[in-house]
Amino acid sequence: MLDIENNRQYLQEWAENRRNLVPFIGAGFSRPFCPAWGDFLEKYFLSMKSKNELLPEEIKEFEKLKKSSQPNRLEQMADFLVRKSQADGFKEEMLRQMKVSVPADQE
Repeated sequence: MLDIENNRQYLQEWAENRRNLVPFIGAGFSRPFCPAWGDFLEKYFLSMKSKNELLPEEIKEFEKLKKSSQPNRLEQMADFLVRKSQADGFKEEMLRQMKVSVPADQE
């Protein structure tokens, strides 16, 4: 989709000139601009694990969620990480990975 005509250029220009761009995550169109949801969750989990922020049983719990065939497994993984992260760590990392800056008056 991005390689059709000038779509990549149009989306990049639109993203740079709009404060309220909300890409439809999951359609693949936003993939060049932000990580896939599953990739983000895995990366954040590995970061928490490397910082020893998770107990061994919590690591096993996350691994079990990751291997689940439940259709909402990504939501379950995200919920788990939000609960286990310190303060707003999950939100801050998500915004950083998505390259989004939030004005101080909208935090």
